[in-house]
Amino acid sequence: MIYAITTGLTLGLMSLDPLTLEIKSKSLDLNERKYAQALLPIRKQHHLLLVSLLLIQSMTSEALPLFIDELSGSITAIIISMFLVLVCGEIIPNSICTGPRKLEIAYNLR
Repeated sequence: MIYAITTGLTLGLMSLDPLTLEIKSKSLDLNERKYAQALLPIRKQHHLLLVSLLLIQSMTSEALPLFIDELSGSITAIIISMFLVLVCGEIIPNSICTGPRKLEIAYNLR
């Protein structure tokens, strides 16, 4: 779950351009303005944001097979963790967090 959230946030937040957020922070749409104003300070520190999200992603992707190995055999742990990381941690979050509602999703997960 944490891996999926950080994957989605990495792609969603890093794809938000600070200039676009500046423009949207002066928008007439109140929700869009609120989202952009809240995300602009986070996005301006893009190196800190990226390193933080990637560290969390790395820790969770390394801990998953170790945890599953305690519950089942090694081969099963590898297969299950590969499936979970690929489908539930990469494909689904990337498809959700890059859609037309990425600004709203990033705001709600900040």
